Amino acid sequence: LIERIVSTCSECLGEAAKTRDAAAYVLSQLLTRPDMDAGPLVSFLHWARSRLADTANEFLVMGILMALAAIFKHGARRSMLDKAPLVQDVLPNLEGRPVLQRLYACKLTQRLGLTYLPSRVAPWRYQRGCRSLLDNLQTAGSTAAKPAEPEAVEAPAVDEDDAFVPVEVEDVVELLLTCLRDRDTVVRWSAAKGIGRVTARLPSHLAEE
Repeated sequence: LIERIVSTCSECLGEAAKTRDAAAYVLSQLLTRPDMDAGPLVSFLHWARSRLADTANEFLVMGILMALAAIFKHGARRSMLDKAPLVQDVLPNLEGRPVLQRLYACKLTQRLGLTYLPSRVAPWRYQRGCRSLLDNLQTAGSTAAKPAEPEAVEAPAVDEDDAFVPVEVEDVVELLLTCLRDRDTVVRWSAAKGIGRVTARLPSHLAEE
């Protein structure tokens, strides 16, 4: 049954209709199940890798990129970490590609970067302050009535400089920076969000670069 579902959805990925979107969604929900990790997921990734490398069907390329982006979005990082290299080195050249292919290639790239980097709360992130005028006025009145105290400085994380960053992340960031120069706003916007998400998981010295 699983093989028939994957085969049918794989064929629908090459259609220029809403069935392509539905097939990508079904594959992402099916192949990211814990019991699909060893067999069907790896088989589909190898099939997608071979088709991206040799197909001239633009609709099929688009469908495969949509499915891969959804798979790496819904899949657990622990199970997808060893499968990211299967996809990263066959990403199509974005030059001259249709806008939707560039968009989903950008989405897939950022999700590969998020797969390589563990989820963490950056200690150097921007802390949003008070957004209420009343609270600001009350705070100003209370600080004027008593002497100012030195602000507490948040101590940096102990392992901030020791965080391991895979070398593949450099290729991810480079492609996202290239997408920031894209002629279409939707691609640039997706690349900007990807840069922000990937940077939030980097140590502070790499994030500054």
